[in-house]
Amino acid sequence: MLWDKLCKIAEKNDIKGMQNLSGLLRKTKLFVFDQISTDFLPKKQEETIKEEMSDFRLPYPVVAVEDPQGVVVVADIKKDQVGFEFQRFFLDFILCHEKNHLVMGFGKMKIGSCGKLEIYTSSHVVNAFRGSKRIELFDSKYTNGSMSDYDFNDPKECAKRPAELTEIFKSASQNFSTGLQELFYLMQPKNFILQTTPRKVRDPLKSPKIPRSHERPTYTLLKPGEIRRRMGIAVPPGKGGAKTPHERAGHRRTLRHDRFGKNKGKKIWVKHSWVGPSEARVGNKFYKVILDNPEENQMAAPTELLSKRN
Repeated sequence: MLWDKLCKIAEKNDIKGMQNLSGLLRKTKLFVFDQISTDFLPKKQEETIKEEMSDFRLPYPVVAVEDPQGVVVVADIKKDQVGFEFQRFFLDFILCHEKNHLVMGFGKMKIGSCGKLEIYTSSHVVNAFRGSKRIELFDSKYTNGSMSDYDFNDPKECAKRPAELTEIFKSASQNFSTGLQELFYLMQPKNFILQTTPRKVRDPLKSPKIPRSHERPTYTLLKPGEIRRRMGIAVPPGKGGAKTPHERAGHRRTLRHDRFGKNKGKKIWVKHSWVGPSEARVGNKFYKVILDNPEENQMAAPTELLSKRN
């Protein structure tokens, strides 16, 4: 998995731009999508994001999203960061020109002129790796400026930077936009997060190595029927009937209608609804449906792990 490659790189390299990337990855919750985004993201996903961007928050303080195209790590810098107006740390791990690249920076997420999710930053740090060995660090004079503002098709702009860096930024921008859309999709009430925990879990704080994907709990997005099949649980009697509760994950909701009067604009927590068991052990794995994401789970990311902006 790409996550495992990223962990190996963090262990063997002193990454410029991060005081302790290894420490940050130890505290990261890993979400895994086996399919590419076009296979499962709704076609009107970006319209949903525009409506709900003010309510956006990470499910955990530090989150990694991996799909077959790359890994995106996003971390809150302060507690209770809700919406797009906050700076967040981001890391993009991609394959470009047969080399792995880390693109890192601090920025704000916005909806771009084309309706795409974008990251706006004042600086970037770009490292290139072959295997786990760092082979190149692009000079900061080439990486300053907004990755999303950069016109990849303007020859004059492209001439200011190495051709390879242009391709890296283009790939990273696309990958980051996809990762953000996947995070939004995770938090939709109709979707459920399934936590899968192996029998043997490596302690991230005591182990000399960062836990790999098979040594830590991982999270994935599944519909209720898929979750029950994986957990080996029968569909509850009466499923689909008029009296069956509408299943939904716990989520925040903003009261937008005029009928709420003085409470209009207030954010409330809507409790989850689930039918039947939500936990099961199958073979060497333990499955748990994450029904709620209580506010007490939201703690600020460890700021000592994040270096200051360049």
